[in-house]
Amino acid sequence: DSYRFEIDCHEIERKLLFQKGQAKMVVRMMKYLRNVRKGPLEKLSSHMIKTVVMHKILAVRDDDYWNNFEKAFEECTELLIRSVKRRNISDVIFPSFNILINKIKDKNYLENMDRAMKNIQLLLHDDHHIDTLFAVGACSFCYQVFTKSDGTSDEKFLKKHLAMDHDIRT
Repeated sequence: DSYRFEIDCHEIERKLLFQKGQAKMVVRMMKYLRNVRKGPLEKLSSHMIKTVVMHKILAVRDDDYWNNFEKAFEECTELLIRSVKRRNISDVIFPSFNILINKIKDKNYLENMDRAMKNIQLLLHDDHHIDTLFAVGACSFCYQVFTKSDGTSDEKFLKKHLAMDHDIRT
């Protein structure tokens, strides 16, 4: 099934990530961002995120670059945003294989993912709302946050908000 096709080359990944300072932490933080933002970002697989970071590693070729976490995180997130907008996250080993389109075929879903990424881009550059970027229960499309009194995400109200205010069904 081509939908499930992923290429895992753990040894190559290990070599690419070796001595790259904060590269692994950048991958982890991008995954965390995907997990807390919910909505259309949920279909961004770990494989897609790691692939984008590995493309950045190959493009930069400077191990010291990865010692500046904030810059690396911001630039890798921007690269992910551009890749989704172009509808292309190509595999590192087999560049003709488009991981994104192979996994997500629904055009509306991809358009909603674009909208969510645009919001992330705005938050990434807005020092006054940086806490909202990583807030548990945050809406993918606006600055609203839906949490319960115990600090966990209020999924019920978030889904209602997505449906009522953004016409998104999850």
